[in-house]
Amino acid sequence: MSPPLSGDFRPSQLYESSLQVRADISPSIYSYTVAMMGINTEYFQSSIEIHSKLRVQTPLKFDAKIDMR
Repeated sequence: MSPPLSGDFRPSQLYESSLQVRADISPSIYSYTVAMMGINTEYFQSSIEIHSKLRVQTPLKFDAKIDMR
């Protein structure tokens, strides 16, 4: 926090100030999926199996400035 809070800080001082928030975040999603389909008869057996992997990551920057005055 800049500037640091003083020793005689009161919460009511926030109503008379400007706030600035900055954040750099990097959320991600990971998914692993298996799909299977098959035929099973007395004379014929067959199947197929599909594997899928997905990873999505996106960097985000967030800036907010609030003037409470």
